[in-house]
Amino acid sequence: MSIGSNDLMGSPQYCLIDFSLPIPHPMPKHQNLYHKINNLLPYDISNKTNNAFAKLANEASIFYWVSLRIGICSPNKCALNDIYSLSKTGI
Repeated sequence: MSIGSNDLMGSPQYCLIDFSLPIPHPMPKHQNLYHKINNLLPYDISNKTNNAFAKLANEASIFYWVSLRIGICSPNKCALNDIYSLSKTGI
């Protein structure tokens, strides 16, 4: 926000982007924080316990209730579609 205003960019603005992780929807009936989500990947990870995907499957249930928020600084001349495009590309 300490960027100065100019004719080309305008003044800075702060935008918040809310997003959630791509987990299976709808949420399974009786899901709680202690349930594993095994179908995060196209193959079965239920018998594997020593990899990152198995760890994620153990913890991913929290994302049924929690979303993530990222703040970005952008020129005020950016339209909503510009911010949306940035969020889709991961920049």
